[in-house]
This record gives sequence, structure tokens and C-alpha cells, in this order.
Amino acid sequence: MQAMETATPEEADEIRETLARLPMPHLGYHLRLQRQQQEASIDLWELCYEVCFLEYSPHKEAADVDTSLIDELGEVDWLRLDAKAKGLVEEAFAKLPEG
Repeated sequence: MQAMETATPEEADEIRETLARLPMPHLGYHLRLQRQQQEASIDLWELCYEVCFLEYSPHKEAADVDTSLIDELGEVDWLRLDAKAKGLVEEAFAKLPEG
């Protein structure tokens, strides 16, 4: 990326093409839970995406931002965000295996 600052337009295109071919790391934070012989994992990034987007699915290429989380002044509606996050966390824990 530093080379982009001083690259000619042709060099910059070549650098972009090279970067596009590189594998992208997957940011992953998993909450791993274990109870006796049962284990479960909750992907915290996926949970965050579900909070921020409407009808988020990891298999879809695009998602719409949940604008209901923004108030009329363009600020985050923290109460609505908190309520949505709480509901999604409750759903995630309800899906865990019983034991």
C-alpha cells in the first residue's frame, strides 16, 4: 500500500490487481462455550453484522444497513441498537444445545 503513494498510474493498476488476487483474512472472534461433552460456538462478527444490517446472511454478497438504528438527527439510536442486539443475543443462546 505504501508503494501506491509514489506509483505511476500503470504501477498503481498492477498493484491493485496483485492485491485483488491475495486472499483476504477472515476476522473471526468466536465465543466458545463448553458444558460437559457439549460444545458450541457463536461467531461474534456475524452477530455484529446481524445487528447492523437488515436480514443479514453470510451467504449474501450485499446487505442493507438497518437505518432504523439511526435517529432523525443522524445519530445512533442507542436504545434501539441495544434492544436489537439483546434480542439477537437471546436468539443465539436459545439455539444452543440443551443439556
